[in-house]
Amino acid sequence: MHQEIIEFYNYISPSEEEHNSRMKSFIELKELLEREIENTEIKEFGSFASKLYLPNNDIDLVVIHKELNSQKLMMKVANVLWSYPERYTEVELIKHAKVPIIKMKD
Repeated sequence: MHQEIIEFYNYISPSEEEHNSRMKSFIELKELLEREIENTEIKEFGSFASKLYLPNNDIDLVVIHKELNSQKLMMKVANVLWSYPERYTEVELIKHAKVPIIKMKD
């Protein structure tokens, strides 16, 4: 059973290429947001940060700004994403969650 669990983990774990692709997307988005919105810090968390995600999982990140409230920050981030429609698509603001959420595709 132990070996079967290890084999299953290896089977569902992202390949190095898949992880590098996600990491590239994360780094490019992080650099863009930190460049476009002064005093902003971007951090990854959840399954992406721990590398325990499935192939179709999303990348969770948090945008930190010491001066802007969450609604204003969410709108600034959304505006940056909307200004790159060739790169970021299906940008959707979810305002009624416990924390503001922006979903999009890269």
